[in-house]
Amino acid sequence: YPQALAAVASGAVALVDDDRSLAGTVIAGVPVRHAADLAALVARYGVGRVLLALPAIDRRERRAIIERLACLAVHVQTVPDVA
Repeated sequence: YPQALAAVASGAVALVDDDRSLAGTVIAGVPVRHAADLAALVARYGVGRVLLALPAIDRRERRAIIERLACLAVHVQTVPDVA
């Protein structure tokens, strides 16, 4: 997770992944939460920006994720692949 370092540098409150096996772990000092928790995280911490670090997905998948985030009223920023 090289993108996790970018998230840490930006002051991330959590890393969010749709892989349930990662939920509850910690990467680069930041807790990993399941994607289903995103709305609660936004509300609890007043999140205003979501960093999207998914370099392996295609444009259609990226657009679908951004559309799902639209209801949360957050700014979505794509983190480039740093590998």
